[in-house]
Amino acid sequence: MAPLLSKLAGIILPIDYYDTHLNSQRKVINEELAKKNFRFLEEKLCDIWQRDQSYERNVRATYVDTYIDIFDNDDISWQ
Repeated sequence: MAPLLSKLAGIILPIDYYDTHLNSQRKVINEELAKKNFRFLEEKLCDIWQRDQSYERNVRATYVDTYIDIFDNDDISWQ
């Protein structure tokens, strides 16, 4: 992750691209808008990471709209 994170140095991404989803105490007041803004940020991060190579290999970054818990999979054996 370090090579990917180093590419973000100095980059400022807006948390309210579509509109603000926080109140003056920085609490979420609009959950749907928060999700929409967060998705925008995730897609921008994917765009940034895909523009460069890591260890001379292309980086494939894709926004995934569904949460998958990799530790909650009966098909994985931890031996």
